[in-house]
Amino acid sequence: MAEGTRKRSRIEAALDAADQIIEGQKETLDEAIDELNKKLAPYDKLKEKRDKLVKARNALSGGNVLTGAGSTRLTWQMIAEELETNPGRTPEELAKKFNVKTTNVTSALWRQKDKFINKNGRYYVRDPEAGINTAEDIEDEEE
Repeated sequence: MAEGTRKRSRIEAALDAADQIIEGQKETLDEAIDELNKKLAPYDKLKEKRDKLVKARNALSGGNVLTGAGSTRLTWQMIAEELETNPGRTPEELAKKFNVKTTNVTSALWRQKDKFINKNGRYYVRDPEAGINTAEDIEDEEE
């Protein structure tokens, strides 16, 4: 039994040492986070102002489309408005415009694929009345 007790004691000592290392790393990370938070503090008011402006802009696009995290919830209407003004945008360009991830844009475009046309990775609003129903109906861009 003495051998088993020594093994258990060594294991416990190793676990205690590992816990101390982890706690030390946590403290180091917490200090770095606190330091960055102090440096970023002067920008809090700017972020609040930006969030208010984004919320106001998005409210004009059909209601409250701001999530609790302060990021934009993209709607297909927002994409349609942008593509009506700036046809031929890529998902990356739209993501940058709306300050969202590209995957959010591609998901919205996919869900509403009957409303948009993809031509060579660029998107356009489908408009049957104007004769824009397929990618072939869109003139090629001159380079």
